[in-house]
Amino acid sequence: MAMGKLEKKSPKFWWEKIDKMKTLVIGYGHPFNDKRVMRTVMALKKLGTVYYQYAGNSEELIDGVKTFPLKKPYAKNPLRRYIQRGEFDRKILRLVETLDYDLVYFHYFPASMPLKIFRSAKKRRKTLVYELHEIIPIQFLTEKYEFLSFAMWNVFKKQLQLSDATVCVSKEALDFMLEKTEINRPSFILPSYASKSFTPKPKELRKKEIVYVGKAQRSTKNEKVLLLNLKSKGFTLKSIGMNWNIADISIPFLPYPDMMKKVASSAFSLISFQSRKDINYPNDIYSLPNKLFDSVAAGTPVIVNSRFKSMVSLVKKYNVGILIDTTQPVHFITKKIVEAWNNYETLLKAVKLNNRHFVWDEKKEQEFINFILEVIR
Repeated sequence: MAMGKLEKKSPKFWWEKIDKMKTLVIGYGHPFNDKRVMRTVMALKKLGTVYYQYAGNSEELIDGVKTFPLKKPYAKNPLRRYIQRGEFDRKILRLVETLDYDLVYFHYFPASMPLKIFRSAKKRRKTLVYELHEIIPIQFLTEKYEFLSFAMWNVFKKQLQLSDATVCVSKEALDFMLEKTEINRPSFILPSYASKSFTPKPKELRKKEIVYVGKAQRSTKNEKVLLLNLKSKGFTLKSIGMNWNIADISIPFLPYPDMMKKVASSAFSLISFQSRKDINYPNDIYSLPNKLFDSVAAGTPVIVNSRFKSMVSLVKKYNVGILIDTTQPVHFITKKIVEAWNNYETLLKAVKLNNRHFVWDEKKEQEFINFILEVIR
């Protein structure tokens, strides 16, 4: 979904640009097969040559793409890791300064050179698109360094000034950043869509279980009493990708197709967590995580905490799950989930009707490509 107005040009220039366009994609610390980064690579490849930098040790092969793997800083010693970070960023600077490209697409910013590399691209009169996976100034600083927040927001504001356009995971997160910086750029909303949709399994082919998916353990202390209550009502809890201390079954990280099959056989997918001490931490409440889109695409209704404003808007719009408020009495929430299970076919109809909105497809890809073409011309 594009936002902001862009100047129209003649159709002739459109096709000329498709034939000649070269793109440098800076994946920064993301690995080669990161879903969001790879989608932009494969979409922009349709417009011409792509140079693709990612974190890794081996050069991967993609037709029409020249890859540049860079070893990510891994040192445990802070000083050594800082030195490695500088070396890593200097290699990215060389790519930005020397390669022949029309568009540079950043999936993060070089941490030791937050402005220098952006300025280098603009000095060469290149078009710069900045994709914001998170609310960067907040995500970049841990709670220990929150006192540096003002300085980080100032750096981020200058980054936006150097950008020709932004791509963001949710409208609410984008609005939050634009309001804080008072900078407005042509923008495109690109959520973390699932890769494939499934026809929802009927209730009789599902387990009465609640699945929790994620790579890292986040706090679910506010949900603990509710989950124990649900266990007393016959639900089991399953985690995929992490050791969840309250789970009945914990499964290690699975390849994407296997993970989707496990989710598809569960009754509900729980999306409720807390990343920081602040219960209203913006990167939580404005997030649209992979697990939301993957769960609905797998055909499984979600249980979403009402704190998550971006997710709540989608759940309400498409009726693909249950919204819970953990400040309410536990027995009230438990009853709501049990009733949803007893009337499960109603939820499944809505999921079956709407899960296409949660999946990346050719139409969504073309909308993204059209936006990029508008920006570069």
